[in-house]
Amino acid sequence: MLVIGHSGAPRRAPGGTLPSLNAAFDRGADGVFVSVSCAPDGRLAVHGEDNAPSGLHLDEVLAALGARPLCVEAKGPDAALAAAAALTPGVHVLASFSSDALAAAAQAAPGLRRGLMVGESPWQLTSRDLSPWRALEDSSSALLIAERHLLGNLGSDAGRRGVQLWLWNFPQPGDAIRLLEDPRVQGLIVSDPDKVAAVRSDRMSASS
Repeated sequence: MLVIGHSGAPRRAPGGTLPSLNAAFDRGADGVFVSVSCAPDGRLAVHGEDNAPSGLHLDEVLAALGARPLCVEAKGPDAALAAAAALTPGVHVLASFSSDALAAAAQAAPGLRRGLMVGESPWQLTSRDLSPWRALEDSSSALLIAERHLLGNLGSDAGRRGVQLWLWNFPQPGDAIRLLEDPRVQGLIVSDPDKVAAVRSDRMSASS
């Protein structure tokens, strides 16, 4: 199970800042998740835990993190294309709520891993509308990033389609800890990566 810090470790430092991102890795996270949007100056602005710009830009994050894993949610199709051009296949993930934006990014950067985000409802993933699934089907490492309450709706279908499932929106670390050994889930995007990673480590030590 992967533990991904949402905006880094926002309980340790302001989300979406370099201290927060570094704190997540220092405390056991496997990767970090940030949201970006197009800024007036043409750069990609990083957002914090409160969804406001953190003052950081994606190019600065990439320079600071190097080859450490990063998942970038692009807010809008223009941001998705710009992020796709900046990210590195095999290291980074591009995520979006828009299947069209991911499909366009796939043409620009075919080797880049993509994650389709699903929020309030899984309606766009029903059998009557397969276009979002098609946005992922040509990627052997595609993934679905869904709110935690949608696990029951999407867990089995994602597995059947060979799409990995990451969950997000955990108000308390205990909500994520309860899913650490759920075989339907491959990743947890959390605001308390240190606490979740510590429990994971303890469990792995106890079972070895």
